[in-house]
Amino acid sequence: MLVQLLLPSIIFGADTGAIEGVVRVPDGDAAGATVLIDRTKLGAITDAQGRFVVENVPAGTYAVFVRLIGYEQQAAAVAEVSGGKRTRIDIMLRLSAVEMKQVEITASRRRAADDTRPSVVGMTPREAKYLPGAAEDVLRSLRSLPGVLSVNDFSSQLVIRGSGPDQNFIAIDGFEVINPYRLYGFISMFNPETVSEISLETGGFGAKYGDRLSAVLDVRNREGNADRLLHGKLNSSLTNANLILEGSLPTGGSWLVSARRTYYDLILAPFLKKTKIVEGDVALPNFRDVQGKLVVPVDDNNKLLLTGISSRDGAQLTSGVDRNRPDSVSFLDESYNTLAGVTWQYTPSPTVVAQTRASWYRNTGAGAFDGSFVDPAQNSGDLSRSDTLGLRFFAFGVDYDYSYKKLTLQEIVSVSAGVHSLEMGGGIDRLTTERIRSFRLDDTFKNLITSRGQALPRDVTSSLTYTRWNLFLHDRIAVLPTLFVQPGLRMDRYEVLNRTYLAPRLAVSYAVDPITTVRAATGSYYQSPGMEKQDNRAALDFTAETMGTLRAERADHFIAGIERMLSAEWQIKAESYYKRFTDVIVPQKFIGRVWTSTRTDAQIWPPVWSTPAQVLRDSLTSTPVNDASGRSYGFEVMLQKLYTSSGETLSGWISYALSYADRDRHGEITPFLFDQRHAVNVVASYRFAERWELGANFTLRSGRPFILATGVKPRLRVETTNGVQRASLVRDAKGNVILDVEYEVDKYSGRLSLYHALDVRVTTYPRWWGLHWSVYLDVTNIYNHANEQQVNYFIDDGGRLHERVTNGLPIFPALGFSLAF
Repeated sequence: MLVQLLLPSIIFGADTGAIEGVVRVPDGDAAGATVLIDRTKLGAITDAQGRFVVENVPAGTYAVFVRLIGYEQQAAAVAEVSGGKRTRIDIMLRLSAVEMKQVEITASRRRAADDTRPSVVGMTPREAKYLPGAAEDVLRSLRSLPGVLSVNDFSSQLVIRGSGPDQNFIAIDGFEVINPYRLYGFISMFNPETVSEISLETGGFGAKYGDRLSAVLDVRNREGNADRLLHGKLNSSLTNANLILEGSLPTGGSWLVSARRTYYDLILAPFLKKTKIVEGDVALPNFRDVQGKLVVPVDDNNKLLLTGISSRDGAQLTSGVDRNRPDSVSFLDESYNTLAGVTWQYTPSPTVVAQTRASWYRNTGAGAFDGSFVDPAQNSGDLSRSDTLGLRFFAFGVDYDYSYKKLTLQEIVSVSAGVHSLEMGGGIDRLTTERIRSFRLDDTFKNLITSRGQALPRDVTSSLTYTRWNLFLHDRIAVLPTLFVQPGLRMDRYEVLNRTYLAPRLAVSYAVDPITTVRAATGSYYQSPGMEKQDNRAALDFTAETMGTLRAERADHFIAGIERMLSAEWQIKAESYYKRFTDVIVPQKFIGRVWTSTRTDAQIWPPVWSTPAQVLRDSLTSTPVNDASGRSYGFEVMLQKLYTSSGETLSGWISYALSYADRDRHGEITPFLFDQRHAVNVVASYRFAERWELGANFTLRSGRPFILATGVKPRLRVETTNGVQRASLVRDAKGNVILDVEYEVDKYSGRLSLYHALDVRVTTYPRWWGLHWSVYLDVTNIYNHANEQQVNYFIDDGGRLHERVTNGLPIFPALGFSLAF
């Protein structure tokens, strides 16, 4: 949400006045522009109609600076301020012709005191594009901010303040996107070349947003450049090539189209086939997408905005006979994301804005996976295909097909009246979720799974069609010129649960002085279960039968923080938070009889094992139940150096986050899967020459928890004859008992080692052939630190347990360029 127009009812002192006005661009109003008053620490952000007001400006004459990504950023006007009066100025921005102008100045993070949102973090589109090690991706860039972590090096999914990725609400131009990922999660759908605003609320968000427990990421695509018929830009990054075209419409308004596609798969696939590493048809993980935005002004009060997105991800591979590994794999996968949305913006008066949104979204996919794998309990890490003597294999296969469709109609109305700024509205979603899943498991694999206390994966055929709808209202009240209170209330109706939930929320902001603001918020948040929320709970069976027994998960947020401008260039922010989770959905746990065998004498080798017998032990199923609670709490601080003039050469930030996240199940408290205690980020950008820039991104954080191995045990074969179940020891070809790794059940007692990496980027901005270029070298993990991502185990010939560690991204240099025409 943009900072709203400050209310005219504020009373001025005798020696201060106000500067108000409207900022426009050639094709309309300049929403989200930063307005700064020279020689002061005062400023504002324009609202959806480009309006702004800066209060409490001492009497005098000032240059007014306006900054907006993509437009010339300079002193745009001069204002004479008289005590007790308002000075009005209207400003027209011109499109920036040289990208270097965008390099020199980025938007200030200074927020007006009437912005009551407590946990707002974000970055400019340019920072997202040029951040070292982020592959020019919006979601991967956000991991450098406090309170934001990643699932692992190979995923762009966000873990925010101890919550899972499925608990984040993600939207593009106000339209929710169920699957915002590309390249199987490595990067996101957001194109940094077309994004105009990246706003992340890590907690305490207002009543407008719902059906998520953790955070809100609202990304806005910019409108096309309408100053001439056609503009273009070509970009090549680590993962894809990117073409952007934009221009004006003959009847007014603008259009913008972007197209991206991976290119490394086109280069590497022929090489892999030629070397016979793979055989048959080959398609390395790849994606392509097309995004478009059309802006059509109807008249002075009405405007239509149309958004369209279409993408495909795919992969196909069969390991070849000459592959230097004893196991083999074959898989085929295709998935599609499509979004069509329209927004009708109606502004009947300067104090009333109404937005009507309608959208259709579909995420579908299908695939098959088959493989023959070396028994993971064996040490096969250094074995080749020829070293198969004595190896044990298991076979696993799955076919799957899924579809998530959503129709949405939403209305939002904003009204400013006196000391009140109201926002109200509602929406209705019609969802259809379908999933088909069929497994092929051999006996070895079945024994391997059941020996860990886990349920075997089940074939699933499920289809659900249901409706959810919501209403909300919040009112920001200017109690004093320096004190703003925003109470809110949201109602959600989930037909699939046959339940209705009320979620009260409250936010407060207080300007201690012109450069210091204190904010606090609390509220209740609900999230309905469903197959579409699949990120870290894909193994659970959300069917019509199980959904009828569930309740919505709940989180209660408590947040307090302070923000202060130390100078015109330096800003510090600190915030603490506490989140309480109830009715958390987890796999059903039951105490059942399982077969086990124990070692009779620890000193004898090879070991002698007892006759298998049944004992009572915890086991997990794929049935979802509301059977846990939890909490996450912590503290974050961020010191930031801002660009405030074109002559400055250094910007960046240093942040530290302390975080705790756990889950409580029947009084047994264990760390949450994404609990990471400490995280430090250091980001810097330095202009060391007129057309050269050096960037650095250092990350240091605690390792996340993992399921710990507790020892070894014999593998058992369970058979039923005439209704009688019996178990026996499984032996290899030499007659020795096959050993398995024994794991803890429903716990995360292990912890990965400390994670740290330094990413570096050098960018130059030449003017070859009279065109505007940026060319860069980006090096990920420049000192090649082996960061642990996963720990598995194997058993050596002496029966001893050893770790097998999977590491993250190694040192990886990448070249790329952008060309504007």
